[in-house]
Amino acid sequence: MQIYKFGGGSLIDPKSIEQAIKIVNNIHNEPTLIVISAFAKTTNALENILLLARDNQDFSNDLLNLKKFHENIASYFFNNLDHPVFSDINQCFQQLEHALYNYKNWEYDIHYDATISYGEILSTTILHYIFDSFHIPNVLLDARDIIITDTQHRDAIINWDLTNKMIDEKVKPLLQNNNLFLTQGFIGRSIDGYVSTLGREGSDFSAAIFANCLDAKAITIWKDVPGIFNANPKLFKNAVLLHHIDYKEAFTLAYYGATVLHPKTIKPLQSKKIKLFVKDFYNPTLDGTLIDDITSDDEHIPSLIIKSDQVLISIAPKNLLSLNENDLSLIFYTFADLNIRINLMQLDAFNFYVCINNDIAKLPILINKLNESFNTDLTYNLSLVTITYYDKSNFDVLKNSKIFIEQINDNVKQCLVDRINL
Repeated sequence: MQIYKFGGGSLIDPKSIEQAIKIVNNIHNEPTLIVISAFAKTTNALENILLLARDNQDFSNDLLNLKKFHENIASYFFNNLDHPVFSDINQCFQQLEHALYNYKNWEYDIHYDATISYGEILSTTILHYIFDSFHIPNVLLDARDIIITDTQHRDAIINWDLTNKMIDEKVKPLLQNNNLFLTQGFIGRSIDGYVSTLGREGSDFSAAIFANCLDAKAITIWKDVPGIFNANPKLFKNAVLLHHIDYKEAFTLAYYGATVLHPKTIKPLQSKKIKLFVKDFYNPTLDGTLIDDITSDDEHIPSLIIKSDQVLISIAPKNLLSLNENDLSLIFYTFADLNIRINLMQLDAFNFYVCINNDIAKLPILINKLNESFNTDLTYNLSLVTITYYDKSNFDVLKNSKIFIEQINDNVKQCLVDRINL
């Protein structure tokens, strides 16, 4: 058994889907489960539509454009408008529109999962029909019936016992008579019955969950780059391809923000020593990057990770000179209660500085809660630069940058800056 994952950065148009078909046709009858992300920038489009809906603004044109985008992909492969793929697309958008209009009073995170999840539902539905049309028999599995999570929406935690139970009941019996399965990445269902999601770029994690529960021998994640580099190859021409790294090195890169992998992907694979390949979608014969438990020569190559659109929050007491332990406890509780990850923090004699992603939905709520007890000041449009094995690094990206926070810990240097020298 092997797991493939096709990301939205690869599935961008009909031609890219034809490339996916070529890859699938080379599987050679090995049982394979393919985890699929939403097409292209669908998730971003859905997030914008959701914000318009919750702000009681007109989103009809945006929704119509998104529907046409999916219909155009289907039309490339199916000339007959009576084909069931079009009625399924129409039904998905009817359900999506209902969720946008009628769930506006729900908590944002629950509403988010109920609507954004349609990106993956649409992509898998369309690909299921396209594969059939190319005489590639496949079984479409609904991840919402298989991946069971807690109630922490937008970054749900897997209930491994129930998920294994669902895979035993709903997937394993199908392995006897079927070789190819399609399912959605990123989405699942909470134990109280609502749709849940696993965090942005969570389709990698979905693939790891299925691999762990099905005891797969390997995962291949197909990307629009030749593998994992020590820097973004689209920004840095001298970026080096990491041919072979171990689980620890891969987790380190993902943890600090390398977008090529979701940080939760590694642990389910490491626990069963499942190999992970990151390969070039458009050049599938290239070796790409192998991740396993073997330490390699690539292990200590310095890597550069840049997270843009960061916000620095300066938190100070209203009446006292400095923050005490109770103040810090309240601050951390506020972040945890809103499920907001702190990317970098620093405490001085007068202020507590926190760097986070610019979440336009949660940030106003966070600041309102903090302002009940503290004074806050915000700085936007910053970048968080992380350099691993910085003492060997020749990356010169901090020249003429204003550094707001700088930390060095265990061969990792992090700087929050106003600009990057590219």
